[in-house]
Amino acid sequence: MAAKIANALTAVLVLVAAVTLAVGGVGIMNIMLANVRARIREIGIRKALGAHQPRNQAAIPAEAVIISLAAALWARLWGFPYPCRSASSPITRCRSLPGR
Repeated sequence: MAAKIANALTAVLVLVAAVTLAVGGVGIMNIMLANVRARIREIGIRKALGAHQPRNQAAIPAEAVIISLAAALWARLWGFPYPCRSASSPITRCRSLPGR
């Protein structure tokens, strides 16, 4: 009985994960499409100045990666200490922070 329930919960979680990944992928595609459409003039100017097609194609994803890494770093630096302020925090590494 417990195995059937565990298998059903696993199937539901896999389904939820798959739907979440699909929705996230569609969202990222829409954002990238909007970014490219907003930068059509810049791409045209780069072509006129002699930039090759692979360099134009690599510029926008490279910028997205840099912005994502900067946001992740910012979130890691500023967002991590805050859960530690709770007395019921399950994070054990927080115990060594100053002020605890």
